[in-house]
Amino acid sequence: MFRGNKILEFFQRLHQPIFAPKQQEHHFLLKKYEFIAKASNVVFLTMCLFTITLWCIIPFVEKSQKNQLLYVAWYPYDTTKNPRYFITYISQAFLLYRTASVNAMIDTMITNFYVIMMGQIEILKQDLKNLADIVNQKENIVNDCIEESLEELLNRRIIKSTEHYKEILKYIHDVTNFFEVGIVTQVCASTIVICTSTYQMTLVSLLFRQMFLYNLAWNIQVRF
Repeated sequence: MFRGNKILEFFQRLHQPIFAPKQQEHHFLLKKYEFIAKASNVVFLTMCLFTITLWCIIPFVEKSQKNQLLYVAWYPYDTTKNPRYFITYISQAFLLYRTASVNAMIDTMITNFYVIMMGQIEILKQDLKNLADIVNQKENIVNDCIEESLEELLNRRIIKSTEHYKEILKYIHDVTNFFEVGIVTQVCASTIVICTSTYQMTLVSLLFRQMFLYNLAWNIQVRF
């Protein structure tokens, strides 16, 4: 997150007036995609935390894994004896939960930038459908000036829609350019992890329960 200022800028740009809802229909559309974004966060985070929870409790239910830590690591003390084992185990579990949560939120944050832009595209689509709709205009237009007023009104709406379209494209382009290297790297790393964990599941039966949900979570992450 050493480039956190750029990510903060992406959030701030969502509050620009060009992206603000101006009609009741716009609010409904944004609420719809806001729900999709929140639902994706909850589902993905739940999958990650559920997987980590099962990973953490396996050593306590598997007799063959008694007093084993979540990660093999060197400590300047004997980690097989209590209470040092439990203290070390809890610290590893805490770091694992924290890492999984941050990883899940970063992934869904990137996808939700695109989800919000999908909502903006739907708003633009709605505006284009109503481009020539001036029935509910409250302006009193004199008969001699009807044609000129309609032309001016349509021109304003077209210009506004064009600017909105350009801002949507610019936002998507900037997000893609900023995250594209990270996305490609993560997909490649995730593919290696999935293949490795699946191979371990076929070799060692004791690892099956540990690796199954872990593997499932990674598959969902790659296809998210």
